[in-house]
Amino acid sequence: MLILENLILYNHIGKPMKILKIIFTFLFVGISTMANSNTNVIYSPELHAKAQAGDAVSQLELANAYLYGNGIEEDGDIAEEWAIKAAENDNVDAMYLLGESYSTDALLRSDFDEEGSKEGFIKAAKWYQEAVKHNHAEAMLELSDLYESGDGVPKDEKQAFLLLEKAATLGVPQAMNKLRYAYEKGMGVETDLEKATYWNDLYEKNKVEISREELIVSAKKDKEMLLEWIDENAPESEISNNIKQQIQELKSEKNK
Repeated sequence: MLILENLILYNHIGKPMKILKIIFTFLFVGISTMANSNTNVIYSPELHAKAQAGDAVSQLELANAYLYGNGIEEDGDIAEEWAIKAAENDNVDAMYLLGESYSTDALLRSDFDEEGSKEGFIKAAKWYQEAVKHNHAEAMLELSDLYESGDGVPKDEKQAFLLLEKAATLGVPQAMNKLRYAYEKGMGVETDLEKATYWNDLYEKNKVEISREELIVSAKKDKEMLLEWIDENAPESEISNNIKQQIQELKSEKNK
């Protein structure tokens, strides 16, 4: 099932996090990053026909329509099927979307479903690797994280650094910031404070500022999606009373 496809639930230094830290991040920070896909597309027979005919863009748009219930009943399994069709049809945004989905789901499962988590990271690595073949910069950053942690791929600090460097060179601010850290701490490369300063300066020039209003809207949406995921997937023994109460409040609000 395609779950929380558009969320970055971890920072890029110190992964993997455990569920408790993810919950903390969601409930008290609430920052999310959207994948390069249109989440507002409405289902239509014409869109479905185009997707059936093999149009990769329409296939990804149809996946999003099913995922968000836009004009049709929400169905994560069908959304995943169409996203895979789009990715297999060389839609690089679909490849990245799948990588984000599987890695997020794997991360959330890491505390209570070890095998499911491993399987998810392997799937994520596969689609990130496909996206990297198409020069997708954000996928390079995500795949770098997997090589750094050894999730879904053999642990390889050198490969992690090479991917990180390429992502930074292609203009990804998060990659610039992490590359600064790598040079500063000697992670996968010899310590070089001059280069660390260079990448830090470049990051400061390119980082994206998020307004308070955008942050509030994003945090509310992300919190709801996380609570729904926890309710559907996490063992009851792993859920605190506070989180259980918030899940019930969310359900009551949606049933009004």
